[in-house]
Amino acid sequence: MIFDLLFKRGEKKQSKDRRRAYRVCIKDLQVMVHGQSAIFSFTAKDISALGVGVLTDAKAFKPGILIRIDIKKDGKFLATGLTAKVMRAGSGVVGCQFQDMTKVQETVLHTLVLEEQKRQASRRKPAGADCAPGTEGVE
Repeated sequence: MIFDLLFKRGEKKQSKDRRRAYRVCIKDLQVMVHGQSAIFSFTAKDISALGVGVLTDAKAFKPGILIRIDIKKDGKFLATGLTAKVMRAGSGVVGCQFQDMTKVQETVLHTLVLEEQKRQASRRKPAGADCAPGTEGVE
C-alpha cells in the first residue's frame, strides 16, 4: 500500500514533462520535408536539439510515421538528411522528434538552438542585469 502511494503505476506524466529540451522560435526557419515525388517546404514553429514543430494542417502527417527533413534558413541548409518521427499532429502544428542523428547533425542542432538562445537572451537582458533564477525555457 505504501509502495502504491509513493509510486503510482501507469499514470501518465503531465504534458509539460514530455519536453526535455530548450525550444526556440527562429524567424524564417524552414523545414523541407521529402515526399515520395517532391520536397515540400513548411515554416518551423519552434526547434530544439531533439525535435521540431512544423506549422501545417496537412493530413499526411500521422503520429508514428517517419519522415526525412532538412532544416533551412535564408536559403542555406543548416541540417540535412534528418529522420524525424511524427509524435503529434493537430491544431495546425505537427510535432516531430529527431531519430538516429549522426554526431554532426546533433552538433549542428545543439549549436543552432544555443546560438538563438544566446541571441534572444542578449536582446531581453538589460546591460549589467543579473540572470533571474527559474526563467529557463525548458519545458
